[in-house]
Amino acid sequence: WGASDFLQEWTADRQAKTKEITANPLAHRERFHRHFLEIQGRIGDTVNLLTQHGVGLDSVRHLLGFELFAYVQVDQPGLISAALEAMTEHNIAECHAIADLELSPAVLTYSDIAYKQRLLHSPTYLRSEIFPRLKRLHDAWHEHGFKCLFHSDGYLMDVLDDLLDIGCDGLNPLETVAGMDLRVVREKCGQQLFLAGGIDMSQLLANGTPEEVRAVCEQAIRDASPGYLMGSTTESDNSCALENLLVMYDVAMTSR
Repeated sequence: WGASDFLQEWTADRQAKTKEITANPLAHRERFHRHFLEIQGRIGDTVNLLTQHGVGLDSVRHLLGFELFAYVQVDQPGLISAALEAMTEHNIAECHAIADLELSPAVLTYSDIAYKQRLLHSPTYLRSEIFPRLKRLHDAWHEHGFKCLFHSDGYLMDVLDDLLDIGCDGLNPLETVAGMDLRVVREKCGQQLFLAGGIDMSQLLANGTPEEVRAVCEQAIRDASPGYLMGSTTESDNSCALENLLVMYDVAMTSR
């Protein structure tokens, strides 16, 4: 019951924040743009995605923990659904308040729905609770001319057609050690998606040689281009060898 009470309070808080945005979208827009432009000023001409929007799945799982999330989903699925709806409505309201193509051409949308070799949730659940909400979110951003780069770690091939159907414009991070293959994804989706990522950071960038990294990066370009943004399969951190990161950068910047 503690989890149920907490989730209802969290849902109510999302709903209240949505009302604040819709009551005064201009004030929200000004605050958001001020913060965005401050960050943009620090990173120069690097393309900065305007924001990151999910439909609540990651937030609720994180707050409850996966085991407790599963119990609540079985015992009181309506509570989970209401929480997802509250987050989706919040982010759609924020989209309409802050969208401005002069600031950025794209946003990141996300739901971590998979891990190595398989999905975290059944396709039935995803098609019932997650994908329809993601489609509404994508539709809102598309209304303003934005591209939506969808993020999920793990093996996504079982639902790749669904991701195309709900309006994903790009796919990230293409986790190769989880079974994602750049060439296979490109052949399956054609030019419907731009691809971002694909260079393994857990093994290759951490433990590989510069020569191995160069070979993988050059093959990735052959497999995934055109419409490929090279990058690591998750955030590059201090487990990665600096010389390997520099090789990846060099290949990305000098290849034609």
